[in-house]
Amino acid sequence: MRLKVTRRGFLSVRTGVVFLFILVWLLPGYALVQSGTGFIAGLVTDEHGQPLAEVKIRLYHLESKTEIKIRTNNKGEWSAEITPRGTWYLDFEKTGYEPRRVCVQVAGKQARPSWLETRLKNLEGLVMTEEIIQALEKANTLFSQGSLEEAFLIYQNILTESPDSYAINYYLGNCYLEKENYDQAIDCYQKVIDKNPQFGPGLISLGNCYLKKKEIEKAIACYQRLDINRIEDPQLLYQIGIVFFNRWLFSPALKYFQKAAKLDTLYDEAWFGAGACLEKQEKWLQALHFYNKALKINTENAEYWKSVAHAEFKVGNTVSSIDAYEEASKLDPTDKEIWLNWSFIYFEQGDYEKAIDTLLNGFKDVPDDAEFFYRMTVYLIEGGRFKEAFNYLENALILDFDGHAALFDFFPKIETQKALFKIIEQFRKDNS
Repeated sequence: MRLKVTRRGFLSVRTGVVFLFILVWLLPGYALVQSGTGFIAGLVTDEHGQPLAEVKIRLYHLESKTEIKIRTNNKGEWSAEITPRGTWYLDFEKTGYEPRRVCVQVAGKQARPSWLETRLKNLEGLVMTEEIIQALEKANTLFSQGSLEEAFLIYQNILTESPDSYAINYYLGNCYLEKENYDQAIDCYQKVIDKNPQFGPGLISLGNCYLKKKEIEKAIACYQRLDINRIEDPQLLYQIGIVFFNRWLFSPALKYFQKAAKLDTLYDEAWFGAGACLEKQEKWLQALHFYNKALKINTENAEYWKSVAHAEFKVGNTVSSIDAYEEASKLDPTDKEIWLNWSFIYFEQGDYEKAIDTLLNGFKDVPDDAEFFYRMTVYLIEGGRFKEAFNYLENALILDFDGHAALFDFFPKIETQKALFKIIEQFRKDNS
């Protein structure tokens, strides 16, 4: 099993800050709004509690692609009315400060005001003069508009005029990353990290570059330096979890998936990812818990039903497993694993006729798969239907001769193996 980037994995939104799959570095911030239509207001301050004016706030609803853009007033206050239910992301950005994202869930039916207080951290390695702030704001605007060369020149000029502003290398790295000049981007990000080893945006973007270059181990090394306690973006957590999972690092992957699901309780992919990690660790009862969480959110996903079915089987709930496989087959009848696993339950129970009938139903949508023919051969032999078994075996050998090795896993007796080997060898000779 490999986890893949899902429909929620990427957002193609160009901003003044480059993200890993839209990854941002965030300080803690989470709120739950029990409403279907909500009025949200809040206050943005610096680390010392001083209100920040003109903070750019972008509210984004993933499912409906609804976007709202506002700014704080002179008192650092803001407000917005949001209507679609589900998960909203609020991005806070101001020149000279680290960006922050707050995850908000709208789950109820009646609007209820919610007040959010957000603190932004100063961006280290930046000399905050009025000229630099104005130049940086202009460059960030150009970058967000796609004018990379113009933005790059302004960033470069800032660094030339103010060598102590080493954080500007981060912005230069973003330009290189956007242009797919990964080596130059890595060099820029590394300059920032050398000065500030725990600079989250730099570590994330550096890891992104290594991913793009398919240097996965170096990317993982960057992510391992992140403090998970300071990351409050469910998408970021989920995507890093995928990277760990696909390198068989299931324990750290589980932590990222679990936190993503905790922050966004409607994030079915995160619940599923946690279940997949536990399955790999053969913790079936715990895996079933997380799979059911994902399934409760999205009942139209065949992969969720299949995973629930497999976990139910592993914990001994065969009836529930069969029911789940039936639901999975309705949603994706072309998934051969559903039919093979479902029919195997009957086979293991000694009900060979039901195993045969189930697999025959699968043949309607998967007609030319060698594994189906080999498996049917097994069921027919155990059911005493040897003539039919030979016909299926012959077709299986035509489709994939080397696949016959799987047969011997079902027949541990030497006598049976010898008989099968003799038939297979004769077929090979007759068709060589």
